[in-house]
Amino acid sequence: MVALVAGAGYAVDSAASGEAGVAVVERERPDIVLLDLLMPGVTGFDVCQRIRSGPAGHTTQIVIMSGVDGVDEKVKALEMGADDFLVKPVAPPELVARIKAMLSRAEVLRQQGARTNGRLVAVAGAKGGIGTSRVAVNLAAAQGMRQADSSALADLAVPVGTLGIMLGRRSPKRGCGASSSRMGPPVLTACRAICCARPTSR
Repeated sequence: MVALVAGAGYAVDSAASGEAGVAVVERERPDIVLLDLLMPGVTGFDVCQRIRSGPAGHTTQIVIMSGVDGVDEKVKALEMGADDFLVKPVAPPELVARIKAMLSRAEVLRQQGARTNGRLVAVAGAKGGIGTSRVAVNLAAAQGMRQADSSALADLAVPVGTLGIMLGRRSPKRGCGASSSRMGPPVLTACRAICCARPTSR
């Protein structure tokens, strides 16, 4: 199998046991793991669950391969976190095609995730009156005009924040996310003014 996958142009790491396989996954962070159910020392179900709950589990796709074609085994594999279940023997063209399709989907999801996660930019000034707020406003406006997604501008300096005044927005009596001492410390201390900008249609 290693020769087949490597011959298709993919980099391959192999492991002879479940413990070694988990170590390889955590070290190399592969895109796909091909996992046999029958291994010395630990079952493929246990290895699958450990990989899925480990540091590489949210990005690695797991394909379990077994000579057992039973519904119970397939259900358990999926419950343990497997993405697919293949019954051996698997025709080489089918295995390569599945790997190619899964890698393509993974790349699309990564790109979508990168766009969804967005980016945080902080603008901080050593003291007031040096133009920090104006820089933040202009930066947010430029970002909103340049990209299709919206940009959020937040002033966390309370009670001295000036973004609300600069943007002509009335400041709230209390900061966003403020809570009383009985409720514990606030997650977000304050948010005097928030402005969302989207590119204008031309």
